[in-house]
Amino acid sequence: MNMMSDFEKKFQEQFTAEQKEKISELRELMKEIREKFGTLNAYTKILYPLQKNLEKNIPEIRKYYLFHVLIGSSEENKKCLNFDLEGDQSIINQLKDKYEKALQ
Repeated sequence: MNMMSDFEKKFQEQFTAEQKEKISELRELMKEIREKFGTLNAYTKILYPLQKNLEKNIPEIRKYYLFHVLIGSSEENKKCLNFDLEGDQSIINQLKDKYEKALQ
């Protein structure tokens, strides 16, 4: 099931194939986390804490597209100047790390 809005589909036309792959990877990882822990636990134990940590430590995080994918926001996508954080700090890597820790 594709959960993208028409706006998001049009917005994504500007992305490279690699960026589109990262968007899909993030969505699939979030789906896996929800399936593993249940929706409520996924948000309270993993997704929401990551969101709050990113907002606290990176004031400009709302200018990153993958942050909006993470929090399920489409309203501010037009304001995104960046795609993702770099290296180990990437949103996908941080989510993977939180997920792995929650599995322990």
